Amino acid sequence: MSLSQIPSGYDYDLLLYGSNKTLIDFSVTPGTNEELIVRSLPAGQYYLFVANTSPTIPQSAQPYWLQFGLECCEP
Repeated sequence: MSLSQIPSGYDYDLLLYGSNKTLIDFSVTPGTNEELIVRSLPAGQYYLFVANTSPTIPQSAQPYWLQFGLECCEP
């Protein structure tokens, strides 16, 4: 999972949670740098949270690019 094209002046973080809402992984690179999480996960329900951690920027909606890559293995 990657988060990119973050608007100038913003700092977004990417957090991955399991179905029981426990944190599995996260990416907290500074500023407008790409956030990236690479994990092999079993089938299930997951939550992906994009957090605006910019201290001086309001929590208004700003566009960004969120991308997933999925691979399946043989049963």
